[in-house]
Amino acid sequence: MEEAHKKSKWRVLVVEPHENTRHTLEAVFRKAGYQVFSTGLGKEGLIIAWRDRPHAVVFEPHLPDISPLDFVKRLRTDRRTEHIPILAFAARPRADLMTACLESGCNRFLPKRKENLKALLNFLAQELAARNQQRDRRGRKGLLVPFLSSKGGVGTSSLCLHIAAALTFKRAEVSLAVVDLALPLGDLLPIIAPKRVRPFTLLEATQTPLHKMTPSFFKENLSFADGWGFDLLPGPRTPDDAQEITPPGVNNLIQGLRQTYDVVFVDLGRSLSRISLPLLRRAHQIVLVLSPDVVTVDKTTLVLQYLEKQGIQRHRVYTILNRPSELKGLPRPEIEARLGLPVNSAQVYLGEHLSLAHNEHRPLVSKYPDDASSLGLYQMASEIYQHALETQSLGLQAAQA
Repeated sequence: MEEAHKKSKWRVLVVEPHENTRHTLEAVFRKAGYQVFSTGLGKEGLIIAWRDRPHAVVFEPHLPDISPLDFVKRLRTDRRTEHIPILAFAARPRADLMTACLESGCNRFLPKRKENLKALLNFLAQELAARNQQRDRRGRKGLLVPFLSSKGGVGTSSLCLHIAAALTFKRAEVSLAVVDLALPLGDLLPIIAPKRVRPFTLLEATQTPLHKMTPSFFKENLSFADGWGFDLLPGPRTPDDAQEITPPGVNNLIQGLRQTYDVVFVDLGRSLSRISLPLLRRAHQIVLVLSPDVVTVDKTTLVLQYLEKQGIQRHRVYTILNRPSELKGLPRPEIEARLGLPVNSAQVYLGEHLSLAHNEHRPLVSKYPDDASSLGLYQMASEIYQHALETQSLGLQAAQA
């Protein structure tokens, strides 16, 4: 084993059985400013990785003492190395070997050619910079804001999207992701209809290992909502897909998203289940949408009581009185009396404006920027964001006390 540049910020482990190639790679990485550890044996490489905690591993798949799949598997199944970038730099880059390495947990597979040294350095620089951003954020993971209702047809999905757009329009520096978790089938994708819909849905996301959920992973796989200002993760394609979604998978997904985005909106629809409850308990702010009819108000009261039994305080619930139709319903004071708490915001009946905006797949704040409905959305977005920040701040203070 050889060490160099002990004052360098990043450490890279080179596992290369051919001595001349190993020395060449050591020199390349030192010149790029890395601290280098190296060995010609795979098993010794595992010991170095677990002991010295490199930030990345570059290895030749054809090792004399261990198979490439076993080497990668052992790195990926140990907590000390499960998250680090692993790059295979292969002298004999067969297609079946590349597939096997990538499926076992490699982040990248490159043929061992001189012209690929630059690609190798670029990959490591991008991966480590992205992971450094995640590490810098760990004390302040992104805000989690689920949208919930007690009854279908009250406009929860629409409000989730339009408030998300209002927030990104008002605060351009905020990165935001919207997750469609209204099972079994979500409603968000048809409203937005992004130009580039990637074949990646909630099911694929929840089946992805946590160590692969890097900023570059989400950038590659989530569909950017053109004109809306956020990234979208669509719901399952079929009800059968929805049955495959598990609480641990959703938990990992939300954890990965919160390490990447400043804010994560989750459309839960009217779901109170073993999947949604853990998210509601961890939420910085729960947006509870209701309409003014008696049935919805009474059901919303039951939901509030249930949330309280789950240890979710009322100050973490932001209520929106939405009017999805022209029916007047109960007056606001009576609604507040039945709920036992004030209504935070009331949205006017959007009617034709909402239909036209959805037909053009545009956010209301873009199509009708000066309309009262858009001003209301801006206000709701600001209040929800501010309340969530306050909850996060209180949580951090409690953790530090």
